[in-house]
Amino acid sequence: MKTFLEGDLQSWLKENSEWKYENNTIFADLEFMDFTEAFAFLAVIRQLSEAMDHHAKIENSGNSLRVTLTTQEAGNKVTDKDLELAGKISQWKGQMTL
Repeated sequence: MKTFLEGDLQSWLKENSEWKYENNTIFADLEFMDFTEAFAFLAVIRQLSEAMDHHAKIENSGNSLRVTLTTQEAGNKVTDKDLELAGKISQWKGQMTL
């Protein structure tokens, strides 16, 4: 499992601008039309996470979700598993229409 520090992620963060790096995590604040749509997307993240056996920290507030990723098994650092899950989350979010 490859780990990344902020400097290693600059090109990935530029290509995935909805994601930010902070305190050895990557996170995205995702906005939806309403609470129902946000909650439905939570189920999508659950399915993606279960399929990878890699789970995100998710905070819900009304029509928005904050998704935070880090890998506990790697000493709470960002790994290739986090980048892969983040990419899948972004891909699904991109398919939604607001």
